[in-house]
Amino acid sequence: MIWPMEQHTFFLALMLLVVIFGSVSAFIVIKKKNSRNIPHHEQHIMELIIREQEKSKRLGKRLESLEEEMAGLKCELNEIDKQSVPTENKHGNSFQNNLQYHTFMQKNQEIVLLLQNGLSIEKAAKVSNRSVREVEMVEAVLKQRSYLQKNVD
Repeated sequence: MIWPMEQHTFFLALMLLVVIFGSVSAFIVIKKKNSRNIPHHEQHIMELIIREQEKSKRLGKRLESLEEEMAGLKCELNEIDKQSVPTENKHGNSFQNNLQYHTFMQKNQEIVLLLQNGLSIEKAAKVSNRSVREVEMVEAVLKQRSYLQKNVD
């Protein structure tokens, strides 16, 4: 017979046990089902990793070929530079020399004007508030440039 519990309380407790047992069973079944999907996800992740490694290898090979091509182009450029050096070193032809001369003349324009007006080196130095050596250098550059222009023409 039933112990001193009432009958409906017993059925309520039994129902509660069935619900708990059913919930635990359902949880275990869902866990097992999800655990079967994990290898599928792992396989998908491995496939993605392999694809990325293959892409990386292809990019590495492409990078190596581009580096080789760039090295070849640098060599060609160096050869072109070596061939063009003699023509650039001719007097009056070098852009860099012309640019430096022009800059020098702009900085020393006052001295140039004084020397062209017939002042002596000492007087030009005193008027421009420069050293005699600076004025001598400007005069030397002017003479050299005029000598070179006469020989080029």
